[in-house]
Amino acid sequence: MYQDVVPFSDFLFDQVWMVQKYNVKNTSLGQALGLLSNDFENLNNGNIKINKELFYAIAECIVKDQSAVFQSFNTLKSVKQETNGRLFNFIYDAKNYIDDHFLEKINIEIIAREAKLSEYHFIRLFKSIFNTTPYKYVTKKRLDFASQLLEHQYPISNVAVLLGYSDIPAFSNAFKQHYGFSPNKFRIN
Repeated sequence: MYQDVVPFSDFLFDQVWMVQKYNVKNTSLGQALGLLSNDFENLNNGNIKINKELFYAIAECIVKDQSAVFQSFNTLKSVKQETNGRLFNFIYDAKNYIDDHFLEKINIEIIAREAKLSEYHFIRLFKSIFNTTPYKYVTKKRLDFASQLLEHQYPISNVAVLLGYSDIPAFSNAFKQHYGFSPNKFRIN
């Protein structure tokens, strides 16, 4: 029999093994703090006063991010809560590895090793937690990055090479499959 579901408040405050396992740059809180960091020197010197709405916005980001992590955590079905915690941390270690190395040539063997799991077990757990396969997640990260580069007018050929595609048509097909239109049309809009 599976262990009872942990209440959200217990998940946030009582789990000794729960460590912030997600990259700040990929969270609502990280984005809010990134904006705040731009003004940190002025804030530190007293040149800017903080609106208390900022603290409410930061608190909202924390709850939003932790809620998503909590929902992912609850997809794990181990009998022991501690086992769920370890597996969850292993999978987030691998996700963070992907987030940091998605432009490099990485494969499932490397990522599963980062998660300290067999390839089969890793793929199954990753899909359970993130509702996508590791391969699709890497592809999405790459294509999202491609869209950012295209917005900044990088040449399509350079973007295709940077992302590791063999040629422009292969990149264009992947981009079109993901976004529903070609890189050229993306750039026009």
